[in-house]
Amino acid sequence: MIRRICVVLLATCMVAVITRGLIAADFLRGDANSDGTLSLADAQFTFSHLFRQGPEFECESAANANSDAKVNVADGIWIFNYLFLNGPAPSAPFPAAGPAPEGDSLPCPSYGNGAPLDDPAAEIEALDAVAVGGANGAAVLKLAISSSRALGGYSVRLRKGVALGGVESEKDLSGTLDDGMLDVNDFSHRDAFSVSFLCTISGTGHIAAGAHQPVLEVGVCLRPGTRAGEYPLVLEGAELIDAESGRAIEPRVVPGTLTVLEDLAPSVGCGPDACGPLDPPADPSQLSATYALEGGSAYRGDEIAVAFKIRATQPLGGYAFSIDFDEATLRAASIEEIAQVRDDGFKRYELDNGTAAEGNGGIDEGFFVGAAVFSVSSACAALPADVDNEVLRLHLEVRANAAIGETELRFLDGAQASGTPVRNSVTVVSGSAVFPETASSFVFVGAKVNVLPGEPAFVRGDSNGDASVNISDASATLGFLFLGNGAVPCADAADANDDGAIDIADPIATLQYLFLGGASLPAPFPQRGGDPTPDALGCKIPA
Repeated sequence: MIRRICVVLLATCMVAVITRGLIAADFLRGDANSDGTLSLADAQFTFSHLFRQGPEFECESAANANSDAKVNVADGIWIFNYLFLNGPAPSAPFPAAGPAPEGDSLPCPSYGNGAPLDDPAAEIEALDAVAVGGANGAAVLKLAISSSRALGGYSVRLRKGVALGGVESEKDLSGTLDDGMLDVNDFSHRDAFSVSFLCTISGTGHIAAGAHQPVLEVGVCLRPGTRAGEYPLVLEGAELIDAESGRAIEPRVVPGTLTVLEDLAPSVGCGPDACGPLDPPADPSQLSATYALEGGSAYRGDEIAVAFKIRATQPLGGYAFSIDFDEATLRAASIEEIAQVRDDGFKRYELDNGTAAEGNGGIDEGFFVGAAVFSVSSACAALPADVDNEVLRLHLEVRANAAIGETELRFLDGAQASGTPVRNSVTVVSGSAVFPETASSFVFVGAKVNVLPGEPAFVRGDSNGDASVNISDASATLGFLFLGNGAVPCADAADANDDGAIDIADPIATLQYLFLGGASLPAPFPQRGGDPTPDALGCKIPA
């Protein structure tokens, strides 16, 4: 009887232990290091665990910041985007700890045992700075760090006060930035710059222990109307991150002083006073956007420029595009940037002229593709709302054997050049990408290009394309032939003697006509007209 009771008690205890391991503790979504707070240290903790054999997650459900039922690098990036780029917030339980939602399958046997580390030497300071003022609205600010531990990163807010306007640039001074993250912006705190830095995602880089080490240089511009004087550089919300454990360290913050030597001249400076009020970001799901292309007509062998315009109901910080065309009819020549990307932004534009696959049924060949972010530090660079913004001009050539009639350029997802396949989307100033299915409305307007019969009108001998013939045309042809000056605007026009080729005989024919009483140049001359003797040249240098 005693043995039976013991067996029953032992089984009951085992069931209790197993059940306790399966029961999910209350947790805060995104808090990977289990210290009760969502911060940059949680991104470091996640990357350290994934790439550097760092500590195990106490609560895997908490580490799953994007709620996709798995923990990977996307969770660390999600945390960074939410904290510093106004990305979407984690789903429940957030912003307060709570039970796992129904269907959350990741384990969370316990939570809350990852308290911040104590480091008496930990400190982050704003170094004193001087700005000239007057006609120069720029200032350079620096931060320095002290710590007795190797650091994987740091974050802090720098108050703008009444003097600081916008960020122009940021530069890592620690020499440890590898494949990590560095960002300075005012997206999350309009009255302060949010500074965030991680040395690496997948590597082992770190800021060595030391005292008063300069780690960051920030180029800023002063607000319009800033007067000469001294302005406090106030830091708040600082965090250092232990490289080994991924746990937070709460440092002392040491303010500095910005000295402006001279009153700022009128119309100098930047910030809310210079680019209009920076309103809190609107709900991206309420955005309506239009992508539109504007075509036209062109002859075979001629070039046409297609305008790409974007209109949206919210200011846009960036965009991505994937545009298909019929590669048997058109040839992509170049992409001209109209809406300029700042030095602290990002852009990549690519084109494809492949003709290996027959037909034009998809985006595999014949396309323009790319993406741009106007600035990572200033909302002033954004495309204004409710305006037809021309962002790019797409230059194409009509192939010499193109079919007469209309051909279409259209927005079609999936073009892939040197990166991954691209989808047509816009990015609001908060950093959130908006796709057609997540927007209130997203309209795509393609362009028609009408291929005309015949050849473009030109003047024989007009090598530089100014509709007249003089010594500069001979010079343009010689530059093309011998100096590498680039293609002439119209090959047929440069063929001054109409022999179907561009060579030294053409500038000689032009000079003989102009200065030695030589024969008149062949038609069309001296008025514009079509080529009465068609040849292989056309009005473009063949590709």
